[in-house]
Amino acid sequence: MSAVVEQPERDLLEVLVSMDLQLASLERLLTRLSASGTIGSYPEAGFARTAMVAAALALRPDDMLFGTARDVPAALAHGVPMEEILAQALGKGGDPGRGRGMPGAITNQRHGVSLTDGNIASHTVHASGFGQAAQIRGDGRVACALLGSGALANGEIHAAFNFAAIADARTIFIVRGEVADGIELEGTGEAWGLPIDVVRGDDGQAVYAAVRAARERAVAGEGPTLIDARLPEHPEPLDWQAHQARGGWSAEHHQGVLREIEAGLREARAAVEAGEDIRAASLFEDVFEDRPWFLAPNRGHEVNS
Repeated sequence: MSAVVEQPERDLLEVLVSMDLQLASLERLLTRLSASGTIGSYPEAGFARTAMVAAALALRPDDMLFGTARDVPAALAHGVPMEEILAQALGKGGDPGRGRGMPGAITNQRHGVSLTDGNIASHTVHASGFGQAAQIRGDGRVACALLGSGALANGEIHAAFNFAAIADARTIFIVRGEVADGIELEGTGEAWGLPIDVVRGDDGQAVYAAVRAARERAVAGEGPTLIDARLPEHPEPLDWQAHQARGGWSAEHHQGVLREIEAGLREARAAVEAGEDIRAASLFEDVFEDRPWFLAPNRGHEVNS
């Protein structure tokens, strides 16, 4: 999934269109499961999927991606398998986080993804810390934090931005989604000590280029970057027909891609649902090496294993 090397424009567009179709199917499934009460509330990404996916594709596989439960599209683009995304949402045994979060709150160290389901800005502080550690280690890794307009009203944003700027952290902050309450970022970077790059959030190729450039600056020791990749008033969805007009796939190929996506999603869901449930006793095992006396079974705290 690494996109650090140069990608031809048409190839990148084809990846973006393919992933958007796949993610649209996934989001429809998770929304139905949420509406039926099978899983908890799932926050759809909508048109913001484009910026999420493009940003993740511009990272190296060993870079660390931080976000919220809304950023599942970025997690998939960063390499988290579909089966693990569904296992997390359904609370099944294939979830590395062992069912501890709401749908979308993916914690996957193997693929370098940490999505929270609580405070909408706390992960930006974690991304700043990771970016500082990457700068100290000099191992070529960076942190990328996705956030929405709502996070800009949170005080933790100022801590994250200022810390990253002072520490020359290898961190890329990307604001995605709608422009809420008319908060504009252009011209505000000086207050945080951050360069700001403004691109259209519905233009995947522009977001990809901006993140790649920010990554190169970070690795070169030039510090963090804030990218405003929010959606315009009337966002334009990724259009496979426009891709076809540019010499991309045919209508027949498009239908074949859709069939393949739906079949793959059905297969992944069936495999996850047939898997083991998460043992309730793991709640104790994951916290305590030896269960303390006040959680002993004879004190009424026994759970089914």
